[in-house]
Amino acid sequence: MRVLIKSTEVSLATGPLAGISIRNQLPGQVTSIGTGGAMAAVKVSVEGAELTAAITKEAAADSHLEVGSSVMALVKSTEISRSRRLQDEQGSEDFVKKV
Repeated sequence: MRVLIKSTEVSLATGPLAGISIRNQLPGQVTSIGTGGAMAAVKVSVEGAELTAAITKEAAADSHLEVGSSVMALVKSTEISRSRRLQDEQGSEDFVKKV
């Protein structure tokens, strides 16, 4: 099954957290960081997938994030949607419509 998670709904922590309501805590590793005016797009490799977290540049700097950093990707269950699988022109079922 494939799921869709908006990058603005992914938070990052530098380690596991206790005492919070977010149960989806996925260990991963930062694979790239792209920055713009005020935001950073942090790509995180998690088991079997890659997530992007849209966080502020300040948050990325304060967390000392860099390529190779170990992080926990945090996602609320209410923000996970199943994706519809579509076929592309070559008949591949790996094509997922972007929303």
